[in-house]
Amino acid sequence: MAGAMQKKDEWTSHNNKIKNYNQLWMAAMGPGIQVKGEVKTGLQLYQKQFAQTMAAILGLTFTCEHPVAEKINLNRD
Repeated sequence: MAGAMQKKDEWTSHNNKIKNYNQLWMAAMGPGIQVKGEVKTGLQLYQKQFAQTMAAILGLTFTCEHPVAEKINLNRD
């Protein structure tokens, strides 16, 4: 979560005054998810990829009325 690593009394909301406010993280665990620990890549990933990525993990197709980006390739095979 943006700014979530700040001290609790310093972080009260999402805004551009928090260091690294524009960064976020995603974690997944469960059957079919390989243990990889912290993964660092040169890829630029976006929040607009998360819904369809999570749906794909569950074997579902994400649809909505607004534009979204492609799912994240998790190399699950």
